[in-house]
Amino acid sequence: LPEAPAGLAAPAPAERPARGDAVLLAVRPEKIEIAPEPPPGADTPSADTPGADNVMAGVVAEIAYLGSTSTYRVRLDSGKTVAAVRTNRLDRAGGAIGRGARVHLSWPRGAGFLLRG
Repeated sequence: LPEAPAGLAAPAPAERPARGDAVLLAVRPEKIEIAPEPPPGADTPSADTPGADNVMAGVVAEIAYLGSTSTYRVRLDSGKTVAAVRTNRLDRAGGAIGRGARVHLSWPRGAGFLLRG
């Protein structure tokens, strides 16, 4: 996938698709971590860095503030849009993520569901 050059990881469904079959990867927006920097271990995912199983980058296109959470719509480099939900808190660097910010989205392997396309 152009959005994830290193590939994406998800638990295999009971009926495994054949190589070349079209599949969809579904991930709940609240399972996706959004941060200004890629997660530790993004270059070499392992059991010790579960958030680094799946990583994509893009730019925050929209933010919807909903009380204790915000929904971020991130436009990936390919032009596709992914939604991520985050509690309203400061990031590790001490600032909020704003519209137009370059961000990295990540989620652990077990957060996704593989569906037939």
